[in-house]
Amino acid sequence: MGNVILCVGSYAETPYYLERSGVRIFCMEELCFFLRENSLLLDPEIMKPELAEWVKLECALPELAKEMKRYLKEKRTINEYVNLIMKGAHYCTESEWKEIDRLITESKNWNSNERMKGRTDYHFQNGKYLYALRAYEALYHDLKQEDPLLAAKVLHNLGTVYAKLFLFEIAASYYKQAYDLGGEKESRQAFLAANRMYRTEQDYVDFIAEQKDHFEDTMELEKKMELLQSEYELSNTKKQLDQILQWKNSQKMTEYYDKLEEMVRIGKEAYRANALDLL
Repeated sequence: MGNVILCVGSYAETPYYLERSGVRIFCMEELCFFLRENSLLLDPEIMKPELAEWVKLECALPELAKEMKRYLKEKRTINEYVNLIMKGAHYCTESEWKEIDRLITESKNWNSNERMKGRTDYHFQNGKYLYALRAYEALYHDLKQEDPLLAAKVLHNLGTVYAKLFLFEIAASYYKQAYDLGGEKESRQAFLAANRMYRTEQDYVDFIAEQKDHFEDTMELEKKMELLQSEYELSNTKKQLDQILQWKNSQKMTEYYDKLEEMVRIGKEAYRANALDLL
């Protein structure tokens, strides 16, 4: 169950229309939700007198509206303006605001494509892989001629999404395209790593033998793999799986199946939360 949010003001009879996003807002909570979810896409266009007037007339919050107008007159920053709205609606904690503030600051000098990539990166980093997949594909279609270097970064991130979904052969293809377009070492190493994950041992050895220009990268990759294996051996995930296997081997089938069901339930919940973003 999520945290309870205290509703502030009235529910609008006439919604506030955010033209660029095509979104209609009916209350302060919806406004704050929009501002939070679109932190990487906000620009000074959100700072319009019409919004303050809507807050006054439709949400019945004249004091907040007065402060919003004062901020506009004083030419306050977008960070300060959004913070005023969030505080006025009692919408988020101090730590949540710090993250919103960071995202707004990070994106201030971005163009529209960089903003869209930043927003998609944010969803990807928060485990929304299917949403990110569709957004990156659409963004690459728009960028491939206009901005090849940014397009290469999008291709790299597409590879990483597919790798997170354990589709390593597809991931390798995107990493290769990213390296060919942008020439970044990170994409080249990711290409080698994805190949290592989906190929058989002998197939990978044969593949590496053909990569004569990337010998140092392959050696660096092996060191990283050894380090990751060592970290995994000490991880809680490994301990948990060892415990499950121990229960199975010792015929403690109740504990074994209970834990398996719990893990499947958690996995299903994560999948459903991910899939809902696409509806």
